[in-house]
Amino acid sequence: MSQPTIYRHFPDRTALLRGISARVGELIGERWWTSPTLETIDDIGPRFEALFEVSDEFAVEVRAEALLNADPRWYSAETQQHSAGILDLVADAFPDLDGRRQAQVAGLLRCLGSSQSWLRMREEFGVPGVESGPLLRWAIDTLIAAVRNGELPEIDSAPQPHGDQP
Repeated sequence: MSQPTIYRHFPDRTALLRGISARVGELIGERWWTSPTLETIDDIGPRFEALFEVSDEFAVEVRAEALLNADPRWYSAETQQHSAGILDLVADAFPDLDGRRQAQVAGLLRCLGSSQSWLRMREEFGVPGVESGPLLRWAIDTLIAAVRNGELPEIDSAPQPHGDQP
């Protein structure tokens, strides 16, 4: 398919990303929403495990979304909502952490469970979602347990404005 053909249906990159995100949502939506719900932080591991496993069934679409959604300037509304939801769960689970630490933990959880992580595991390492999903769940559960045990590493840095390089 050529670029002019694509942009005959989508006037710009934002519309294209929204269209792909909507298509992925249609394809995996039913499976995604019947997987474990996100009510507490302990639901994140099982939810992302299920997402990685179902993503294999729609690899072409999820790969396209991962590639188009890799640039923060073009994050879809769904991506932004998922990130905000993770941050809310972290804030609820760890109210003693300051907002910066909550954002660090939420960001790490979100990165682990991203379509980009699924794509890297699948394409670069040859590990399909059915295998990487349980590994992801273990990593997330291990991270959450470490935060509960007060094992977050000390980080000596001032917050950087969004998008700036240190």
